[in-house]
Amino acid sequence: HDDDPTTYYDPDLAYISLEMYARSKRVTHNRMVRLLSNAPNNDNNDSLMTQEQQDQEQLELAKTVLRTKFLVALLERKGESYARLEQYFGWIATTPHERECRDRILHWNWSNKHSHPTVEEGSTVWDLLMKKNRLDMQLYEYAQELFAQQSTLFLH
Repeated sequence: HDDDPTTYYDPDLAYISLEMYARSKRVTHNRMVRLLSNAPNNDNNDSLMTQEQQDQEQLELAKTVLRTKFLVALLERKGESYARLEQYFGWIATTPHERECRDRILHWNWSNKHSHPTVEEGSTVWDLLMKKNRLDMQLYEYAQELFAQQSTLFLH
């Protein structure tokens, strides 16, 4: 199942470089845009639209879904994101265990966290992954904009 994180773990990938992976057919093209726009995971073009037109239509639909159905949280803004989730859902850490859990989420290392190499913008790997995930990157930039816009919902 796609909701099971162990589904994504493949021990064979531990022995290949990120560049080898980026060149492989294993990389899913624009996974988030396809998921949010309910687009098929293939590039069959049975439409009268060009691939670029289909891509733009899927991206715009994914942006609409993100804007109208999601409270955006960003890992690089984890503290602020968690505070928004607490306010939105009315979460209140009242017991020592709940406060420790919150602290663990915000400040401790995650047990399932793995170190990954940094990919330099403009490198071969960057370019390969960008080519396959151009729409997802545009969606991520839009999510960052939405995060800023949604801050007005959380004025104290």
